Amino acid sequence: MTAQIIKGLEAAAAQLDLQQQRAFTAVREGQVEEVKLLLAKAGDELKRASEYSFNQTFNYASLMVLPGILFGLMSDKRRGRKKVNTSAEYSA
Repeated sequence: MTAQIIKGLEAAAAQLDLQQQRAFTAVREGQVEEVKLLLAKAGDELKRASEYSFNQTFNYASLMVLPGILFGLMSDKRRGRKKVNTSAEYSA
């Protein structure tokens, strides 16, 4: 992305007269460095925001799963039936 910005700056500088090009070139390096810092900061913020959103999603999902596990354990009807019914040759 920085390369595209530099190309745009060079195209803009080509349209200026000689005196304006010199002034623009003198300031351009500082501006490019500032753009690099801003892009790095924006990338870090985007990464931090995505980590936070995934963290929240997994926290809520785990909170929703816990009652399901409890209800599943309570509703397991076969859990109490462990005897063998020999007359029908059936085991639970």
